[in-house]
Amino acid sequence: EPYWLDVAAFAAILDKTEAALADTAMTDLQKAVALYQGEFLAGFYVDNAPDFEAWVRTERERLHQLYYHALTCLIHHTERATDLSQAIDYTQQLLQVEPTDEEAHRRLMTLYVCNGQRSSALAQYELCCKLLAAELDVEPATETTALYQRIRQGNDSLHKATSPYTIAQPRTPALDPATEIAPVSSAPQQIAGTPTGQRAPLSDAPPLIGRQAIQQQILAEWQQTMAGRPHFCLIRGEAGIGKTRLAEEVLRWVEARNVAVTRARTYAAA
Repeated sequence: EPYWLDVAAFAAILDKTEAALADTAMTDLQKAVALYQGEFLAGFYVDNAPDFEAWVRTERERLHQLYYHALTCLIHHTERATDLSQAIDYTQQLLQVEPTDEEAHRRLMTLYVCNGQRSSALAQYELCCKLLAAELDVEPATETTALYQRIRQGNDSLHKATSPYTIAQPRTPALDPATEIAPVSSAPQQIAGTPTGQRAPLSDAPPLIGRQAIQQQILAEWQQTMAGRPHFCLIRGEAGIGKTRLAEEVLRWVEARNVAVTRARTYAAA
């Protein structure tokens, strides 16, 4: 070939359907992850070029999501193989790019326990608390604190919860209010309140991948609203990047808590 481009090689491995990516060989996923060295064109700017900057932002987000999804698949592969040390490494890499991904923190805490690193699991909870407070000004979710308490009390059921045969949970809502320990791709997220035990109907749409940080930002606004400080959220972005899907996922999470939701649509003036 006349040239080799790292971005093209990276996308060639990962830019496929979720089902196809899940079947991608672990060695290929590892090659792709090794190619990702940080944000696309980090530190590169062109003066007075808003269209270029908009393209860079879109491409940067696309590659970020591909990297996140690749790491999630690698975590699943290594958990299935009971290679806990490698699963820990990949989860740590995931948290480097999504430091407020609370379900990833829970996954790492559980992996630490199963790998005999209880003190590291407890330290991970403290780190999670600090990051959430600094970045989102929120406290850990109820299930995160409950997991911490179980680890601190030496609950042996944690070892069973991370059996490599309980990883694949397709169609699990990304904002599921359940309180069981689950893998990174299906672990519950809850920012405020006590779990009601109710579940929104499972969607026919594929699981929402790589939006944990954005979801948690929106749910942080929800927590502020529940505390008597109403907030307004505007989800903005290029067409086709999943704004509506993200909004529907959040609304489904809210509806599962018996909160009235109103949907409206606006149109351009004739």
